[in-house]
Amino acid sequence: MINLLKKNSLVFLVLIIFSSSLYAQNDKKGIAAVKRGDYKTGIELLKNVVKTDDDYEVNYYYGYALFMMEQYDEAEKYFKIALKDDDEGVDALRGLGDILAAKKDYNGALSYYKKALKIESEDVPTLISQANSYLAQGKIDNAIDILLKADINRPKNMDILVALGNAYYDRETYPLAIDFYKKALAVNSRCAPAHYGIARSYLRQARNTEDENKKQKFYNDALDKFDKAISSDVNFADAYYEKALILYTAGKYESAGETLVKYIELRPTSSRGKYLYGRTLYLDNKIEKAIPIFAGLLDDTLYSSEGNLYLARIYSGMQSRDSASMVDNYLKSVNYYEKVKAADLEYEDFIKIGTMYSDMKNMTDALQYYKKAVEMEPESGDGYYELGKAYFNNENYISAIENFNKAKAKGLKTSILYLYSGLANYYEKEFEEAAIDFQNSVDLTPTTISYLFLAKSYRQLGKNEEAIKEYENALTLEPDNQEAKDAIKVLTSKEEIKQ
Repeated sequence: MINLLKKNSLVFLVLIIFSSSLYAQNDKKGIAAVKRGDYKTGIELLKNVVKTDDDYEVNYYYGYALFMMEQYDEAEKYFKIALKDDDEGVDALRGLGDILAAKKDYNGALSYYKKALKIESEDVPTLISQANSYLAQGKIDNAIDILLKADINRPKNMDILVALGNAYYDRETYPLAIDFYKKALAVNSRCAPAHYGIARSYLRQARNTEDENKKQKFYNDALDKFDKAISSDVNFADAYYEKALILYTAGKYESAGETLVKYIELRPTSSRGKYLYGRTLYLDNKIEKAIPIFAGLLDDTLYSSEGNLYLARIYSGMQSRDSASMVDNYLKSVNYYEKVKAADLEYEDFIKIGTMYSDMKNMTDALQYYKKAVEMEPESGDGYYELGKAYFNNENYISAIENFNKAKAKGLKTSILYLYSGLANYYEKEFEEAAIDFQNSVDLTPTTISYLFLAKSYRQLGKNEEAIKEYENALTLEPDNQEAKDAIKVLTSKEEIKQ
């Protein structure tokens, strides 16, 4: 019995030693991962260690990784645990300040920075955080003053030089900002934040110039610098996001999507990354992939409205098997639209909502939204055209004609507008007006239906020769069109001529 107890005690001791060794390995590996910017791996390695280890360094780096992943409440918890082990931990004090700054509590942040600087007055990361807090408040001169003093005491400090570049970037003096970023690169050519800063400066200059050649060069140079930031630090998440944004703006949705996948791997809790990725998939017509992305934003404080907006747009245009599934998709869309902030609704959304109600034969609500579209862009003829089309589809041809005429008066000149207007006039037996509309339609875009109705209008007006000509034009587009063949046969017969 005694021997058995000894054996069990020995096994237990071995397990404790093994477990301690494993935690020690995770401790070192986790901290190393956080230091190199691989926050996701760092969190995974340290999450069990911090459950039993109140060591300052372990808890600080775990908190820092959480902070960089924007999990601020959890990060705060572990910074405070770290301070229990070392109440003069400058990094943890700064971390608590950074959390408050991220939450826009700048006075609270400043109090923590001051505590940290009382302990270590020349701590560069804290001075930079303090300067960044001033930048966030628009107090650019205060930030520059702090950084220039730090630069005097620590000349050629790469982090200070980058921070100065950021300050001058915020001041919109981009050439000077680039000079400081280049000074940082002279210290370390693989300084990812410096490459990133230059890229952002190029990007801002691209947006500020009207010269298309210069604009394109700035965009190309910005892309190149974002790539250099990424090659210098594969975990530099913001560079992936900004690069994706350029690609998205340029309509290169597949490349933008691939870049955003990497960004989201590095920042899995980033709502802005998921939102841009969802928009990229939407515009790349990868709707099935986009739906869960937007659905994941519905409970997000910042992006709930946008998530509902894009789901509404998706379901409003979703292909339907039959009228029942069409109505089901429309009702889903309307439900999502009801949860969108009024300020987020655009002209196209009012048109979509109006069209859905029109298709569901609910003209009361359809008119309400079409009119909102017209109010939003009163000088555009498109809203009046859509409103006219809704009346047309509900067989109110007089109101349809009225709105089609308003669309024309606003300068809208499209083949489809003239076709609809012609049909409305034809059904109202206004054959002269119909003929004019159909002629304008075929002048812009010849179609079989426009030629046929132009011919029919002439026939109603007794202009048989003109009618024959238009039926023949219809046959040039559709040689087997039986209606045109039969009409020509009748119109050219002796019986028709006698009549």
